[in-house]
Amino acid sequence: MPEWTKFPDRPVRIAFLLFDEFSNLCLANCIEPLRAANTLTHVHAFDWRIVTMDGRTGRSSSGIDILASAALSQVGAVDYLFVLASYAHESHDTSANRRMLRTAARRAEVTVGLDSGPWLLASAGLLSGRRATVHWDLLDAFTERFLDVEASQARVLKDGPYMTCAGAMSALDLTLDLIAEHLGLSARLDVEALFLHGDPPVGKADEAVADPMV
Repeated sequence: MPEWTKFPDRPVRIAFLLFDEFSNLCLANCIEPLRAANTLTHVHAFDWRIVTMDGRTGRSSSGIDILASAALSQVGAVDYLFVLASYAHESHDTSANRRMLRTAARRAEVTVGLDSGPWLLASAGLLSGRRATVHWDLLDAFTERFLDVEASQARVLKDGPYMTCAGAMSALDLTLDLIAEHLGLSARLDVEALFLHGDPPVGKADEAVADPMV
């Protein structure tokens, strides 16, 4: 059974690595729940920073520029490294990027691939022999390209120190799970309620409207 409330010893350190043409919705569905968890619990439980491969501004698929605080090579040890890529992922699949991803993954307790991010992780050899998912539009090509990865049409998968996520809405599911893991189920439910996620609780007024016999 999940714990109702937890109190972390220190903030959870997260780096969001952006590749150009990333999904801004995917990023927001990770950062906003973390921000809400900090606000609602009055605890600085999650500490994050935005990084890119070279430290320059990252541009989303919708043309929104996001200022990076550092280059990936400047990031030290983190609890989670989120790799966000969406469109143009094949153009980011270079030998230099693969090498840098392998180095960065060694400094992370858990490495998370979002949307087409798992493609870059797999190409770097980080998912060999593991179960993984990817955006479902890429699943067939991913399966054919990475024969050493057990690909599955799932929303979120965790295998060892790696997590993979199929896309923007499943990124919200993944982040809510992280909130529950580090702050407890109460914090997760509070964040879900703030964002109107899931079904609302049924009150007496709702029951009266829903029951045609009343």
